[in-house]
Amino acid sequence: MLLALDEVANIAPIRSLPRLLSEGIQQGIVPVLGVQDMSQARARWGEHETATMWSTPALRLVLAGGR
Repeated sequence: MLLALDEVANIAPIRSLPRLLSEGIQQGIVPVLGVQDMSQARARWGEHETATMWSTPALRLVLAGGR
């Protein structure tokens, strides 16, 4: 199952998201999260939880903003 959340820190600020991500991956859930800046995630979940969210997925994609 694919879990795609764009603007996750603003639109889907699920408090337990870091825990859900680590448990979901073990059950076949593939998360795709979008944030404009990592500072948004750190402000929402804190430094430790954001680091956990960053280290959990097998693939990370970083896109530069269009200007």
